[in-house]
Amino acid sequence: LGDVGDLTYPYQVISNNTDNIKDIIDNKHEISEKIKKSKYPSIIFGQSVLKLKSAPYIFEEFKNYLLENRKALQFKPYWTAMLFRTIGGIGLAGTYMPGLKTLTDRLSGKSRVRATSFYTSSFSIGSAFSFLIGGYTNELFSWETAFWFAGICALISILIIWFKVNNKPKRVSILSGLQSIDLRPVLTNKKTMGWIACYSTHNYELFAFRSWIVAFLAFALSGASIDLSLVVFVGILIGMPSSVIGNELSMRLGRPLIVNIIMISSAVFAFFIVNSVGTSASFLISIVLVYGCLVMGESASITTGAIESAAEHNMGVTLAVHSSIGFIGSFLGPVGFGIVLNY
Repeated sequence: LGDVGDLTYPYQVISNNTDNIKDIIDNKHEISEKIKKSKYPSIIFGQSVLKLKSAPYIFEEFKNYLLENRKALQFKPYWTAMLFRTIGGIGLAGTYMPGLKTLTDRLSGKSRVRATSFYTSSFSIGSAFSFLIGGYTNELFSWETAFWFAGICALISILIIWFKVNNKPKRVSILSGLQSIDLRPVLTNKKTMGWIACYSTHNYELFAFRSWIVAFLAFALSGASIDLSLVVFVGILIGMPSSVIGNELSMRLGRPLIVNIIMISSAVFAFFIVNSVGTSASFLISIVLVYGCLVMGESASITTGAIESAAEHNMGVTLAVHSSIGFIGSFLGPVGFGIVLNY
């Protein structure tokens, strides 16, 4: 409905006239039957529709229309998708921080600090390519292919760990048994908990940005012939060098100072992005790219700060608390963004 621009995939414009909406909802339009019979129907609203005063009414009516035709809403696949999404999250939790611990156990001094920076910022490489591959895969193959590709990458990572990681770290800690699940030494370390709280708020912003940036750009740039997958790819990829640079500046000028400067700058640019809808495409994309740098600029500095403030014998449990509390922010970020949209 409305002017949706070039979406780079097959779609049908029903009408630019909102008077036809009532006919669709009342099952009097020719497209009504197709929507009810479709397995996964998608109704896209162009920016011209979203600018109408009646936009909330239009959204509500279509929501009720789809709910009344439950055959158009495949609830079972939704919950199946949520199950596999949860399994994917467990896979991430079981590899990200354990991988960092594996790395830091084999290094010391500045090499450990810089390796931590490179490791955490490399997360942006995988995220960026997932958007790029997902966008272009959909043009050439079925959408399921993107998930097959991600699964193959996971299998390759298993082989890398199995054959390439040295099983003899430089520092071998005494096995602590049940003490390894005692969180009190970490929770009572005010300096470490400060960095962990900082990491959680950072993840809230970061994952809200990555989860919603495609939808936001599709809305803000509707009508413009722009490859959104490429824009998001670049916006996330440049987060890697910005994170490394941010950590280098932290080592030279002080970690709290640099983290505060980057976070304040990131907040300012977030407001710029919100108020940039309706401006030129080049201006909006430029702001998004700068924001992509800032939102990742303090990532490595925060994790390195948590590691450096932790006691050596509590490093494993520190990273466990760091990731657990930190990724609560990752979960809440996209949800919080969605709740705001409802109001």
